[in-house]
Amino acid sequence: MKHPATLAMMILALPCLAATPQDTLRKRYQQYNEIILRSDSKSMNEWLQRFCSTKFSYTSFQKTKFDRKTYIAGLLGQIAQTNKVLKCTTSVRNLQVTRNSIVATVASEFKGIVVFDSKRLTLTDSSVSYETWNLVGNDWKLQKVVQVNSDTQMHQEGED
Repeated sequence: MKHPATLAMMILALPCLAATPQDTLRKRYQQYNEIILRSDSKSMNEWLQRFCSTKFSYTSFQKTKFDRKTYIAGLLGQIAQTNKVLKCTTSVRNLQVTRNSIVATVASEFKGIVVFDSKRLTLTDSSVSYETWNLVGNDWKLQKVVQVNSDTQMHQEGED
């Protein structure tokens, strides 16, 4: 190589280009939002299969616990019932990072039109959850979600 100084600078800059765990998770939550906004069951299934650990669990605000398979089936069923997504935001409020795990405090807002018993209803949900990601090999996998607050409401379409 003609310019060893250039090579040295490139090598020194590589750690700066690597995504931090925080950047990685924020990107994943953004992908999640985009998939929900599109009501894209296929992409959601791929996202869940790729990023949820095999021992994934979800505990609802009502303390109902779901394993990975049941949670995925339920979420995909909800997407299928959604006629139109009007709003979906997932905001990471806080990240507690240790060497091999991250606990994210996540606030979510959803509003959409769903079909239930042949009626079009407006569904709104506002929730907060603690989401634990563990480092598995070289990748972060979602281990568990514990919903700590939830306000879900359903109205006849047009009522608010």
